[in-house]
Amino acid sequence: MKVLELFLAAVMAAAFCLSPSLVHAQDQSGFISIDCGITEGSSYNDKITGIRYISDENYTNAGVNKNISPKINTTGIDKQYLNLRSFPDGNKICYTLKPLRSKNKYLIRAGFLYGNYDELDDVPKFDLYLGVNWWETVTLTDASTLFTTEIIHLLSSDYVDICLVNTGFGTPFISVLELRLLEDRTHSNVSQLVFDRLGLALSDSIRFSVDVYDRIWLPFPSQQWEVKQTSYAIKSPDDDKNGVPNAIMQGAAVPINQSDAIVFYFSRDDPTTQFFLYMHFAEIENLPQNQTREFNIYVNKTLWSGPIVPKYLQRTTVSSISPLKGTDFTVSINKTINSTLPPLLNAIEIYQVHELLQAETYEDDVHAVMNIKSYYNVKRYWQGDPCGPKTARWQGLNCSYDAYDPPRITSLDLSSSGLTGEISPDILNLKMIQYLDLSNNSLRGSIPSFLSRLPYLRVLNLSENELSGSVPSELNERSKNGTLILNVENNKRLCSSDCKSKSIVPVVATVIPVVILVLIAVAVFWFCKRTNQDTNSGGVNEHTRAPKLNERHFSYSEVLTITTNFGRILGEGQFARVYHGYVDRTQVAVKIFSPSVAQAYKQFSDDAKLLTRVHHRNLVTCFGYCDEDSNRALIFEHMINGNLEHILLDRNANILSWQERLQIAKDVAQGQPTASSVLSFLFLLVLLSFCFQFGV
Repeated sequence: MKVLELFLAAVMAAAFCLSPSLVHAQDQSGFISIDCGITEGSSYNDKITGIRYISDENYTNAGVNKNISPKINTTGIDKQYLNLRSFPDGNKICYTLKPLRSKNKYLIRAGFLYGNYDELDDVPKFDLYLGVNWWETVTLTDASTLFTTEIIHLLSSDYVDICLVNTGFGTPFISVLELRLLEDRTHSNVSQLVFDRLGLALSDSIRFSVDVYDRIWLPFPSQQWEVKQTSYAIKSPDDDKNGVPNAIMQGAAVPINQSDAIVFYFSRDDPTTQFFLYMHFAEIENLPQNQTREFNIYVNKTLWSGPIVPKYLQRTTVSSISPLKGTDFTVSINKTINSTLPPLLNAIEIYQVHELLQAETYEDDVHAVMNIKSYYNVKRYWQGDPCGPKTARWQGLNCSYDAYDPPRITSLDLSSSGLTGEISPDILNLKMIQYLDLSNNSLRGSIPSFLSRLPYLRVLNLSENELSGSVPSELNERSKNGTLILNVENNKRLCSSDCKSKSIVPVVATVIPVVILVLIAVAVFWFCKRTNQDTNSGGVNEHTRAPKLNERHFSYSEVLTITTNFGRILGEGQFARVYHGYVDRTQVAVKIFSPSVAQAYKQFSDDAKLLTRVHHRNLVTCFGYCDEDSNRALIFEHMINGNLEHILLDRNANILSWQERLQIAKDVAQGQPTASSVLSFLFLLVLLSFCFQFGV
């Protein structure tokens, strides 16, 4: 018996030569279609498919746009392949796609055409990753051949990272990236690579909008069979899970020799490879009563399904309940002894199981390091998952990898990274960190005590910064007992122990300036008091200006909006943190009191009474407060010019003169409610000025 053989090659490149007659207006709400490398902000509708393609600047912040060489023959090449985005810098570059519907099943397709865009005639080779898991090695045969790959994947979150990883064999690039929403009931929930998708009666490739999911169906013509066609619609099963387009099912391949079987082969070298097989049948001839078409399906000579009698103008789909396992597969469709007609076949789909076994980085660690990246505006190629893949983790990070648990961040090196501001409080959320290097930056403020609460921290390098105050006693103790290697060298204003024990300047050099400053303070106080008596006994009221939003009550949800979900921290105290925010385009400072500390409520009450009672043009303005359940906050005017310490230091280029300092003291004193608080504030200001100026 003569055998009709279908050799199923991976010829997906032919999928992009489509007929213009297939253009229809269809819903694309579940699509993301990116033409990588077109001008930023541009978009267009493809003339063949009608699909709207957009530029990629909202999905990645790396790479450069390039056009393929004009020497490449572009006949039959779709517009999406005439340009590309190249990534000469960075080990791992990712596109982050956020579809409208999260945690659904999607078809993701990536396309590549080198086109000798760099005029080097050196075809690159690199890896493509889906999140932290290897998807495909992009292997191009030459400069003018397309490479495409598709995967069906069930999203586990509201986003997915598609990453290009440099493996040392040329610069990664990408031409087109597409994401298509599928029905959840189509295919199994395991991730699957598209191995082949064929319509045996097709004369040309089809995709959207004939296929509403934009799946690409390839023709597979042969001189060994004849094609049967019908113009009638093919009915799908009531419980249809496959959504095969009607245009695919309106044609079928039938062996010319009625005794022939339909046989096809597919294989992979890896013996652990698994496949899902879908075969679609529909009788397109209205057979007379004396004729029958009946056949069995064999896989590797074992009966797989049958006997099958395709129904007239109705689709029947036979598929794998469980995946086929092995390296080589022979599928044979043979007519039964009762059949008067040869077998037919309308369409085939073959999918290769692609297990995604690598776990993503522990979620709390991801949030923490992303916040640190945002806090310091880190200028590194930190994209995708911090720890995965293992060969392309973020620069400056080390992680622990366990066969069963998600990776954890154990080391963070941000030395010589141009960091400014204070030490980020998000570091506390890296619970497994062992090594932390923030040296050779411009970090200011004190060393937070929370660093001593990192249980696994073994090395802490804070040298070559502008830190001030004392090293927390807990860190000193750990350094002394050998459980922590601590380096705080070359922080000129930092005390290695309690600053109170620091040597002070000689008594004579200290006492005389202090006496002079106190006398000046008393003189200013006397002048302010006399001025107030001359103008109005209620001097505070004369200068009072009530802000528009004074004593306004804010809900906790409004506080979240004002601070952009506590995105930028300004400072931290024993009972509260202060965050930056906006109220009606006005910069504000939002003081959030800890709900777990009893003393914090008293502090909130005291601060609220003071700030809402005293209003003066020389005092900070209170915008309002939040007191909702256990959430308490004060919202007041943000002073954008820095703190008192900063403007009193002689290392600051804009240091205040002594005349300006006394004027500020006078102005603030005019806003104070009592004489005792006036004198206290004046004395504090001049004393602080002296201490900062002379390093006491």
